[in-house]
Amino acid sequence: EKSFQVSDIAAFRKAFESLYTDMEIHEREDGEIWIGGYNASMVVFDDDDNQIELAEIIQSHIKPGDYAVIQTVGYEKLRYVQGAVYVISKEKVLVEGLQSMTDKLLEQIGVAKVRE
Repeated sequence: EKSFQVSDIAAFRKAFESLYTDMEIHEREDGEIWIGGYNASMVVFDDDDNQIELAEIIQSHIKPGDYAVIQTVGYEKLRYVQGAVYVISKEKVLVEGLQSMTDKLLEQIGVAKVRE
């Protein structure tokens, strides 16, 4: 993960207030922030049960010229693992899942597909 700066920390914190998430915002002395929590989902709900993409909230508050890297991973009783990397700037939100990354790496060594 990479810490990042937002244009207005108070407004960023306020945007999180109505969301049902355990994500916490931590601010360093230099103004950089990072978020973290137990829940690996970047999709949360607000007080009105609307689905909210956390990446969009980060994007709307991130300081121009900066970017955030958010890594998520989750599993259900260790039966399967899912994860993703989000790279978020003012201009773009890019997301790559673990399976997609695995497939790309396997292609590089000449393997077509993960054995099931």
